[in-house]
Amino acid sequence: MKTLTTAGLGLLAIVLAAASLTIGEAGLDLSDPTGIFVITEIRLPRVLMAVAVAISVSASTALLQLALRNQIAEPALFGLTAFAGAGALVGLGLGLGFGTLGAWPLAVAASLLGLAPIAIIAQRAEISSNRASSRLRNHLPIIGVSVGAIAIALVGLASAASPDMRLRSIAIWAFGTLSLQTLSGATLALALAVGFLILTLGFSSSLQKLALGPSLLRGLGLPIRRLFLLTFGLTGVFAATSAFGTGSIAFVGLLAVSIGRIIYGSKLRPLLLGSSLIALVVILACDLLARTLASPVELPIGLFTALIGAPILIWTLTRGTRV
Repeated sequence: MKTLTTAGLGLLAIVLAAASLTIGEAGLDLSDPTGIFVITEIRLPRVLMAVAVAISVSASTALLQLALRNQIAEPALFGLTAFAGAGALVGLGLGLGFGTLGAWPLAVAASLLGLAPIAIIAQRAEISSNRASSRLRNHLPIIGVSVGAIAIALVGLASAASPDMRLRSIAIWAFGTLSLQTLSGATLALALAVGFLILTLGFSSSLQKLALGPSLLRGLGLPIRRLFLLTFGLTGVFAATSAFGTGSIAFVGLLAVSIGRIIYGSKLRPLLLGSSLIALVVILACDLLARTLASPVELPIGLFTALIGAPILIWTLTRGTRV
């Protein structure tokens, strides 16, 4: 069943990618150099970036949920991708360029800055009494949303000073878009996402042990602090990679991981791979809608992912939040 589902998702992703390369206001004319330019320099970067974002949002969500043992944890919902976006905009102000390797470390640093209070509170919850621990853990989603509100305000401040003309429609970027991509930027994001995914898969057996809970980990003599630091660090890196060139595309990670957990189970390795494929299908489908629904005006992709993902969040809340 899992194999058939994966094959079906893969086929659907290929169909949507082909549609993304061929459908658009400029049409498709391979005999015209302009048509080839449109495909290779405008549409192909969007598809490559969609793959990078799909990997990154799925991995960051799965890792954050594992570290917090909470199924509504998501980097976009908790403001990490907004912090990463603010870091990328600061890079623009410093003249580093949009979606470049120079801007990426600033996005990572900003993402980790946004993650820090959540990680500190989560660690306090683990060492507190059972009653205090439960209270802190229940408050984490509210704390995360509050951090996200701060991050959105920072994005607004940073964007106001941005010199990059491609970000003149900052509202669209703030809600997530694939429209600002260059081939070099999309290739860079894809290389980073794939590279860190391979690294995460290599550590997946160790990271999976966080699901046992801190008490059992300590009883087994496992390096709990090191596992937490590695998990939170990778979460910040993936959140930054998904956002530093596209803005914050909300709810995709939550949607993909929630569905992926039903299909592939909670084991980290198949969950990472399966939810990445689900996220890719969602992102490509929503991007097509964003490009064509109000053509020639392009809508933010985050509007469509929120319409799909918000009901998933409500469903997740009503069925419990423990991993």
